[in-house]
Amino acid sequence: MGLLPILVTLALVALLAGIAIPVWFSRHDVTLDKAALLLARDLRATQNRAAFLGKDARLVLDRHGWRACDADGDTLSRLGGEERIERRLDADGVFEGVTLEAIRFGEDAAVAFAANGDALESGSLELHFRGELRRLTLAAPHGRVEVDGLARTWNDDGL
Repeated sequence: MGLLPILVTLALVALLAGIAIPVWFSRHDVTLDKAALLLARDLRATQNRAAFLGKDARLVLDRHGWRACDADGDTLSRLGGEERIERRLDADGVFEGVTLEAIRFGEDAAVAFAANGDALESGSLELHFRGELRRLTLAAPHGRVEVDGLARTWNDDGL
């Protein structure tokens, strides 16, 4: 088999992917649900880091993302890895257009966890994308997370 048929096949696959991937991620139920689930996962990861390290931790929120940090302001990494617990929605092409709105977590728009992993206060926020929204709430002190409006069923265990 020659090189030309392989190159033509690869070009067709690339063209189809170039069309299909943006169409798939422009769907509200895919993009908005995935962003909400990532935020819920990062809330849980921040809570786990606080308990594991025995130090207060916070997930600082703004319109375009979040970042987990310790009491000194240093960004936290996930347990057992170097991946930082942070996301910039406006810098990630998959989540372009998703924003955090109506952030109701403390005066500084941060979810605070005590050194034992307890959430220090309850709160909520909304994730918006092209006229649709998902509402995420966190209940203190245990830190139970609920996401309203998902296209599929989800509970605090991610199932």
